[in-house]
Amino acid sequence: MELGKVLQRARQEFKDSTGTPKPMSQGDLAKAINQHSKVVQEYENMKAVPNPQVLGQMERILKVKLRGKDIGQPLSFGKKK
Repeated sequence: MELGKVLQRARQEFKDSTGTPKPMSQGDLAKAINQHSKVVQEYENMKAVPNPQVLGQMERILKVKLRGKDIGQPLSFGKKK
């Protein structure tokens, strides 16, 4: 899948810390990563030049991989066994 679609889907299917579905707006995500909402919009529209630091921040907030071959998969934390 392409980054823009994965990012948009992850934002719309976002769940809060209790597991309750709580869709996140572009503005909410931008605020969470300390960026302008236009930045999120450009990523979703595939107009932004991918910045690994911004993608990493989005991955941590949305808990989904946005880089590499597993794009769109849930982000796992901790050691692999």
